Amino acid sequence: MTDPIHRATRGAIVVTALALSLVACGDKPAADAEAQPAADPATEAGADSGASVLTLTPAAVTAGGIRSEVVRPAGGAGTTATMQAPGQVEADPLRAAFVSSRVGGRLERLLAVAGDRVTAGQVVAEVMSPAYLAAQQDYRQAARRAALLAGTPDSAGAVALAGAARRRLELMGVAGAELDRVERGGEPAALLPVTAPFDGSLVEAMTLAGAAVEPGTPIFRLIDLREVDIAADVPERYLPELRVGQRAVVRLAAYPDQVLSGRVERIRDELDPTTRSIEALVHVANPGRVLRPGMFATVELEVSDARGARAASESPRVLVPAGAILSAGDERYLFVELAEGRYERRVVTLAPDDRRFAGVGAADVVVQAGVAPGDRVVVDGAFTLKSELAKAGFAEEE
Repeated sequence: MTDPIHRATRGAIVVTALALSLVACGDKPAADAEAQPAADPATEAGADSGASVLTLTPAAVTAGGIRSEVVRPAGGAGTTATMQAPGQVEADPLRAAFVSSRVGGRLERLLAVAGDRVTAGQVVAEVMSPAYLAAQQDYRQAARRAALLAGTPDSAGAVALAGAARRRLELMGVAGAELDRVERGGEPAALLPVTAPFDGSLVEAMTLAGAAVEPGTPIFRLIDLREVDIAADVPERYLPELRVGQRAVVRLAAYPDQVLSGRVERIRDELDPTTRSIEALVHVANPGRVLRPGMFATVELEVSDARGARAASESPRVLVPAGAILSAGDERYLFVELAEGRYERRVVTLAPDDRRFAGVGAADVVVQAGVAPGDRVVVDGAFTLKSELAKAGFAEEE
């Protein structure tokens, strides 16, 4: 049997031990807090509300290039939105041609190469042609005969034969000065000059010196780049809003600071079955010939936002720049500026009838939940906020 005095003594000892352990545990966080280094005030970020709100200093906002804009209502019928379509520079087919010989023979010499800029009438190749030699001899003799029979009853017939021989050489592409030389009795030229039909650039050599050529055989491909076409792939759903003459703005991947204006000149009649898009050709001037066939471009066209008319009875919808939308799995979210330097991460719902975000790039997307007209949405630097929020949330977990 245990003595009551001994039991009381043991109880006092247990109570005292518990008290000492509680004091020790209470002191440790304070000591650890004193050991933590001070944060840099220029980059300090704080998170609250379950790591959904982030506060940055003015210096951090500037360093992150963070900029916000007020979102506008999607509106009803009659409002407009900007649609962006990928495009590619093409040569204007009305300013392109093959340079070829008009008679058959042997390509004796090339006087230019692909990449050269040439002017109208410039000789780019020479062809040795028996037919050309024979035509010169015929004209030379016909001109001499017409001169000898001048003033006689046979003069008219001789002049007609000389004229026919001259036209034959003209059809071969012989210049007037060369015709006059042959008419005066000059020796026939051994080589037929092949000339450029207009000013432009030789973009492709189609054959080599020494090759046999037939009338019309391409020697060079020539294009005039003073004006070009931009072939834009427009999604099928925008086809009802496309029209010839529609104004367009063209931005180039190679020259992001250069903006060109043009108009839709042609619309293809057939859709691409793979991309479900139709090709609209925008004609633009090309000062300085900076646009080269094959370059990538972005074409902006103004389209109506008829979908907004159906949203009158729904929650207010807004147009948000596509670049402000971020993804986390199937979730879409953005950052809203609550106050200067204070940003909130908000999950948003895109309008189910607006597929621009999932398809070809658009300037704006329609958001039907998560933000309201008048909210300031971060349009530049959203990825910086995403990173800072992740770091702040991780620090809270530690």
